[in-house]
Amino acid sequence: MEGFSNRTGKGDSCFRRQGSDASAVPEIRTSRTKQSIRVFGRFHLLSLFLLSAAMVRAEEPVSVQGTVRLTNGAPARFAAVWLEGGPPATPLKNARIDQREKTFVPHVLFVTPGTRVEFPNSDTVFHNVFAFFEAKRFDLGLYPRGTSRGETFQKPGIVAVLCNIHPKMSAFIVVADSRYHDVAAENGRFALASVPPGKYVLRAWHESGAVVRQSLTVTAGMPTPDLQLRNR
Repeated sequence: MEGFSNRTGKGDSCFRRQGSDASAVPEIRTSRTKQSIRVFGRFHLLSLFLLSAAMVRAEEPVSVQGTVRLTNGAPARFAAVWLEGGPPATPLKNARIDQREKTFVPHVLFVTPGTRVEFPNSDTVFHNVFAFFEAKRFDLGLYPRGTSRGETFQKPGIVAVLCNIHPKMSAFIVVADSRYHDVAAENGRFALASVPPGKYVLRAWHESGAVVRQSLTVTAGMPTPDLQLRNR
């Protein structure tokens, strides 16, 4: 009996060890499962973070830069460039066309509807500013150096500004409902700042009468739009 008890004891001992080892298997599996869940959870959170960051970048405003050219390929200096679409524009502040050395400065001005434009006389002689064309007709009369007169532009269109005393003086005002606009530099380069991604119509006008109108989808990393003006 004593020997049997010893064998049974050994057997029990062996059985307990086997039982202990067997119970460790699900513990190991449970531990590995929890670890896998933690790894998957971290990967999932990282993926969501990267996706959110990509979406934020996709919605960030874009600077639309490009070049506008005349029909002969020369840079279209002082061409007005703007986007149609997006929220309505508000009137601009501090818009002005100065008169210096018998010249209107700037030669081309872009404004939004409702904008008041001042025409200060910084010259040494009297000037008379008047205008005609699509958007506005007015005559500010004669006024001397150091004084200014202004006019508010409500209707979209093109305004030709002249001086009836100095026939070589000329300027143009482009009135359009756009938050995103620029007047091209002498090399034809333009930049439309802080444009939200989306679909727009890109337009340009030059004093020669050449124009362009084309669809444009604004996205991050978009190709540079090069505009070729066409005669009407």
